[in-house]
Amino acid sequence: MLVAPQNAVYPRNLLPCLIAVAVILAPVSRIKADGNEVPGGIAGIAATEAQKRRGQVEAAQTLFTAGSKALADQSYAEAMDYFHAAFETIPDVPAVAEQRRIFFKRYETSSLRYAQILASEAKWAECEKTLADVVELAESRGIAAAEVDPAVRKMLKEIRERDERYNFATSPRHLRNIDLVESKLILAKGYLELGDYDRAERSYHEVLNIDPYSTAARRGLEKVERFRMNYYDAAYDHTRAKKISEIAAGWETPIAPVLSGEGIQTNSDGVAMGGSMDLERKLKEIVIPSIEFNQARLSDVIDLLGQMAQERDSSEADPAKRGVNFVIEGAEIGGEDPGQRILSMRLANVPLGVALKYAVQQVGLSYRTDAFAVRIVPPNAGSESLSVRRWIVPPGFLSAGGGGGAAAAAPNDPFADPADNGGQALVKRIGAQEYLQNRGVEFGAGASANFIASSNTLIVQNTPQQLEIIEDIVQSAKDAGLKNVEIHVKMISIEADQLRQVGLDFLLGQSNAASSSRVFFGGGTDGNASPGTVAADFPFNGPAGPVGTFPVSGGLRMGDIASGQTIDDVINRASPDPVGSKAPGVFAVSGVFTDPQFQLVLRALSQLKSSDLLSDAHVVTRPGQLAKIEQVREFIYPTEYDPPEIPNDFGRVPDGTGGFFVGPSDPVFPATPATPTAFETRRLGKLIEVEPTVASDNKTISLNVLMDVSDFVGFINYGTPITNSSLLVGGQPSIVTPNEILMPVFDAIKETTNITIWDGQTVAIGGFHGESITTIEDKIPYLGDLPVLGRAFRSEGSESTKRALTIFVTVRLVDPGGNPINAPADDEPRPELMSRRDVVPNPVFAPGPAPIDPVK
Repeated sequence: MLVAPQNAVYPRNLLPCLIAVAVILAPVSRIKADGNEVPGGIAGIAATEAQKRRGQVEAAQTLFTAGSKALADQSYAEAMDYFHAAFETIPDVPAVAEQRRIFFKRYETSSLRYAQILASEAKWAECEKTLADVVELAESRGIAAAEVDPAVRKMLKEIRERDERYNFATSPRHLRNIDLVESKLILAKGYLELGDYDRAERSYHEVLNIDPYSTAARRGLEKVERFRMNYYDAAYDHTRAKKISEIAAGWETPIAPVLSGEGIQTNSDGVAMGGSMDLERKLKEIVIPSIEFNQARLSDVIDLLGQMAQERDSSEADPAKRGVNFVIEGAEIGGEDPGQRILSMRLANVPLGVALKYAVQQVGLSYRTDAFAVRIVPPNAGSESLSVRRWIVPPGFLSAGGGGGAAAAAPNDPFADPADNGGQALVKRIGAQEYLQNRGVEFGAGASANFIASSNTLIVQNTPQQLEIIEDIVQSAKDAGLKNVEIHVKMISIEADQLRQVGLDFLLGQSNAASSSRVFFGGGTDGNASPGTVAADFPFNGPAGPVGTFPVSGGLRMGDIASGQTIDDVINRASPDPVGSKAPGVFAVSGVFTDPQFQLVLRALSQLKSSDLLSDAHVVTRPGQLAKIEQVREFIYPTEYDPPEIPNDFGRVPDGTGGFFVGPSDPVFPATPATPTAFETRRLGKLIEVEPTVASDNKTISLNVLMDVSDFVGFINYGTPITNSSLLVGGQPSIVTPNEILMPVFDAIKETTNITIWDGQTVAIGGFHGESITTIEDKIPYLGDLPVLGRAFRSEGSESTKRALTIFVTVRLVDPGGNPINAPADDEPRPELMSRRDVVPNPVFAPGPAPIDPVK
């Protein structure tokens, strides 16, 4: 990339003017020779010629001085013209030959530097002509070829022969694009540092529209996405913590709120902005809760509105800046004071601007806003202040209502003469101002209208009255234009399972009481406790089983036997009979060869499991059309089974005469298990159906939502194994076939609702918040109540399951181009960056005090 220095380019037609000025400056007068007037003769002619040449030398010297000054200022084009004029003006005589050679050298130097600037700006034709003029001037004025700077001839040769050291594919447009890309990259980097990722992304996209292969823009977009990811991680942590806290807050008993009229807060449809707010914004945001007048004067009404505006203006931190200034103009209108006109009205919960509009319209007036006050003026009064507003309009806004000269219809006869303007293929383009003027909008002095087609933005500067007319035109275009509805459906599911258990498992062997040979004591039995005392649950074991053998706390529930059988237990186990297992032991104490033997095991468990699910689906559809979002799998499962079969002739042996006799009994026989005969298909996953309807105001959207989220949980086995009479080693019957009859279990969440929401807003259409808590406090009667030792005869446990499910729907109204229809316009001006090739004028500073640097 070539970067040109900051030099001004001057027009080349300056040379003839300079030569003409030099000729005029050369005096031609009557010369005195030897003190006498000589009207003619050889001596007089010689003297005249000598005087003329002296004048030419002086004029040439003046031009040379001006050229030297321009050369010092690096204004090479101007210096080149001055030196050329000086060289052409000075006479070609031996007396000034050296001076003439210096003039040529300076002209040659300035031309070479100017040619280098033109080459850096990709102005190849002008560069070649500048160098060729130097060579041609030297040849035409008799300057030897050796006197010409070789650098001039070399560069001229390279330009003509398209030397590879110059990129002749470069054009001025390409260089302008380089400057534009650099400016937008700087702007995008600034937005990125400010945290405005949307504008930074937009600026990088503008760079890619100019330079599709810009690596810097792609790297910038990568940074934007990384910064967004950091924000989304923080948003994820916040959302998860918020949902968990909402579960805990669900146990709070709601308290009926005490409402009063003054406590009800309302808000207008204005858009909040940071910083100081102008009068137009205050008129929209300040809300009057209630106002009533009956035969009141306009001045009294305005005074009350100003007082209420000052009391309810929350946009200003400084109390002196709160409120709105009102001015009633015109001391006498129609022979009466406008402030004395009578009106009556009654309003509630309206913006200040609406109340003011109704008040002034009743007395035949209107209002205007400027930088400091709201002026109440007659309807036909001119407005000295102009306001600027922006609208996002539908695509084809300027051509929607006609105004262009469309091509004439083709005649029915293809061989007939074409009609007038029938061959016109292009539609006449009209500007935004002309389009609005055709629809009755007036543009006075200083008013203007511009349309940015790339972003469908209409920018108008006009009086507030005309801006209201344009607002109606834009709203009509939005109502009549095509529109789409962008629907986002998001489901957030958060689950947390927590299990805490602690207890002691105590085994006590048999022993005689106080060395008595007749009284013995020891532990008890398992009874109906399952799975009972198993050696694997105790660390100290002897040949006959665990040390201590007889349980004392066998009836205390610990582990998964602490809870009853649930549907999940039935699904996850092959048999509906619960087996159960104790919690793991973490510490044990045992007495071996003591009297009695004992074993004490501490069982403790703390488990926490959480699962988070985020599902976000979106679709774009037309109003009134049904949109479907499906993310499903087809699950085929059996619904009917044939019963199992056992052969009836099993065990019969043919007798050789066509008959059979019963052979010896065989405990092993074949069997056919239950076989599925009918199947059904169910779609598992997420199925969402949405039908939007847009209201006439283009701001509210009604939705019919049907949501079905289903998942496969597992199978329940309704079959029983088929066994024979033989027994296995452990005494259990031998299974011929498991004979499984499996039926699926599904978990489904269904939502069906009809809602109406604002454009661009998010609403929670459904959800489920719940918590299930199971608490266990088992103890042995009397023993478990002892102060310290009683802890060995108690077991405690708690199991809680929390689940939060929320479904959000966000609706946005967009045009066919994907732009939001009701998006607020971006009123913040974008900074204009100076191009690196812009000529910086010489600054002139007035004398004054030294500037003070700001403190960072």
